[in-house]
Amino acid sequence: MNDSEILYQNIFHMLSYAYKILRKKNYADILTEKFSHIEDLFAAILSRGIAAQLKRGLCRSYVETTEQTRTLRGKLNTYESGKLRAMNTQMLECSYDVLTEDNELNRIIKATIRKLIVCNKVSVNNRKR
Repeated sequence: MNDSEILYQNIFHMLSYAYKILRKKNYADILTEKFSHIEDLFAAILSRGIAAQLKRGLCRSYVETTEQTRTLRGKLNTYESGKLRAMNTQMLECSYDVLTEDNELNRIIKATIRKLIVCNKVSVNNRKR
């Protein structure tokens, strides 16, 4: 199996999934629209999907954060805190998890949106959405 066959299989699976999703109510009008470019179709699908996702809430995940602070928060990094104490600072280095919407999945969607907004093949209406 060469790379182009894998690419076509991936596109086929993606389109099969998209076809199942497009049967839902908020995508019904997309099936009747005519698109001159595939990028315009992608933008229309993405704009409706994002609108529905924003109503439900964005995907959130925990991201580990490390900072120097005066109070203990999360896990104490003893080695780094010891070095800070040796420099006569009253700081501790702590690591903790923060629940955030700034994660890899949301960044991929944001990058895709940015690419479609600047694409000349996307209609003005879909760019605004």
